[in-house]
Amino acid sequence: MGIHISTKTGREKVLRHVVHNRKGIVSKTELKQETTKAAPRTDVVTEKERRYFEYLIENEPLLQDTVGLLIDGDAYPCEYSGNQEPPLENSAHIHWGRVVRNISESVNFSKTSPDVVEASIVTTIEGAMKISAPYHLSRRKRHAVLFKPFQETCTRKVLFHRISRSTDPSQAWKVAMISGGQGGTTLTEMTIDALWLNLEGESIEAHSAFQHSFILNGNKHATPLLKANQQVDIAMTVRSKEMEQNMIAIRSMACEDTPARVQLQLQGDSRQDVEYCQTYSGKMRAGALPGIQSIVVEAISRSSLYETGSPISSNFWIFPVVIL
Repeated sequence: MGIHISTKTGREKVLRHVVHNRKGIVSKTELKQETTKAAPRTDVVTEKERRYFEYLIENEPLLQDTVGLLIDGDAYPCEYSGNQEPPLENSAHIHWGRVVRNISESVNFSKTSPDVVEASIVTTIEGAMKISAPYHLSRRKRHAVLFKPFQETCTRKVLFHRISRSTDPSQAWKVAMISGGQGGTTLTEMTIDALWLNLEGESIEAHSAFQHSFILNGNKHATPLLKANQQVDIAMTVRSKEMEQNMIAIRSMACEDTPARVQLQLQGDSRQDVEYCQTYSGKMRAGALPGIQSIVVEAISRSSLYETGSPISSNFWIFPVVIL
């Protein structure tokens, strides 16, 4: 079974002449084609536009360090600040963290209308989860260190709006929106379902990381806006195939060059079909320095860290905030 595609760009005249001679039959075909000039397509991104969009993405500060907060470099307690708390030999709790080996990025463009182009930026993280387990958890030696390879992807969206009909892309297009990021492992045992931030009586609810976006071109704000050192109450729901409590954490920058990770605590769960809907809550403190930052909420299945043969299973959201 095949597909036959037929196109016409004008009238075709074929004049065929057959000449007989002693050596046989010689055929000569003369093709004369009258063509009409096709109108330029408006539903595709031109090569010139693509190069300009890639240049803007490469040089946009908001896109320079999408996954930086996820990189630990070593195994740390569930709650830490500043990467200065190495595993303790007599600790009864597991320590874990990402050790990243490679980060790659790809960009796909789609013209959703003649005046709007959407770029999907996919960042791929490859590395190993370093897990330090005390004896009674590892069953191997006094303090076992395990490395589980993983691959995670994170997707962010960028919208470009046309502002003029110029043939010069730098005059015709501007960045209009940069979204948060959403990702995790390809095969995951759980997904983040919803997130709530309570900011001095105001509650912000999100069901996707793409709901927290920067609106650019003169209005450089993000949702939410936080005051420096402000304490924020956080609640989130996770859909999991496991009945046991999972590892749920929030990551932020406590201050310049000082990443912090805080574990959220299980408040309750309910069975919904073949899944469990789990609710977690906790508190985090906003960074001390004014400016643009990111917050990461992540869910890692308990079996990923506590069972030797279980692969890493994760889901995370990255969304921007502005510290006032």
